[in-house]
Amino acid sequence: MALSYTLHPNKLNEGSNNYRATIKNRRIYSLNRIIEKMGNRHSVFTEAEMEGIILQFFDAVEYILKDGGTVVTPLFTARSSIAGIFTGPDDSFYRNRHQVKINLKPGSRLKGLADKIKTKKVHSSLPKPAVDTFTDMNSGTVNSQLTPGGAAIIKGKRLKYDQDDEQQGIFMVNSKRKEFKVETVYKNTFSQGMMMIPAGLQPGEYRLQVRSNLNTTTIRIGELSQVLLVS
Repeated sequence: MALSYTLHPNKLNEGSNNYRATIKNRRIYSLNRIIEKMGNRHSVFTEAEMEGIILQFFDAVEYILKDGGTVVTPLFTARSSIAGIFTGPDDSFYRNRHQVKINLKPGSRLKGLADKIKTKKVHSSLPKPAVDTFTDMNSGTVNSQLTPGGAAIIKGKRLKYDQDDEQQGIFMVNSKRKEFKVETVYKNTFSQGMMMIPAGLQPGEYRLQVRSNLNTTTIRIGELSQVLLVS
């Protein structure tokens, strides 16, 4: 049991490499499905009995809130409040100017639950460039070396991008997250790219990324899993 998530570019922070987590395969549980789960845990009650008990609990909570009380349970704390401005001590509640609100806060069990939830990163279902190999033609190495100013070949899937769009292309990103875009590209196809490595790369480690919108409205990034080294 784990909270599965995927990572997607953060649209609220344009121009950055920030990503946000999106919960994957989120299921909706109605009261009936919750009761089924309770039954699966070897409850001594029948599903009809459990539903009756839960509905009585709901009725009791509603009665307490209508009466101005505060409900405190391990799952939640609930209370009623009145919103709106009153013109003076003689003013009264009017629906067109005031509103009754129900305020909910997580209880002790829900507050502590976040620290107990395990997470699991899964692959995004959204298609994106997939970079399988990078061949440095000068050194003849695969997925290891970068020769600044030299020729290279990348292979994979969904590698093609719009060369007229500055946000798309092949990029080298160093450990300080400084980006170097490949400006000279000899071949730009779905499965292969031939290029000249930027000449200004300093010694260090680099990540190779292919960025393409894949004919959509958002840029999607595929990254070679291995780190490339300029020695």
